[in-house]
Amino acid sequence: MRAVTTLRVAALALGLSACAGERPAAAPPATAGESDSILVDSLETSAYEDLFAAKHARLLREIGERRESGTPEALVLEALSLASASEEMYLRGRLELAVKLLDEASRTLERKY
Repeated sequence: MRAVTTLRVAALALGLSACAGERPAAAPPATAGESDSILVDSLETSAYEDLFAAKHARLLREIGERRESGTPEALVLEALSLASASEEMYLRGRLELAVKLLDEASRTLERKY
């Protein structure tokens, strides 16, 4: 019985050492445009999430107000599209880009024709 246990332990150790000798899988290369939002540390992430939430809520209120006040529909739709893109970037963890898109949406609403 002791010999069987020793063989099991040896087989397990051999299997683990074989796995340890392998190289870890490489991370997928960053796609175009992703280099501007390489992971920020957790403190910055929390700050960006709070900033995004505040700006997003303010923008949606402003879009509603502008829609009622007669702002051209093209500008409202462009702002909504930018807001949607910012939400997608937020969900992908690209917080800096998400905030920049919200800023662009706000500037879009301020344009006059």
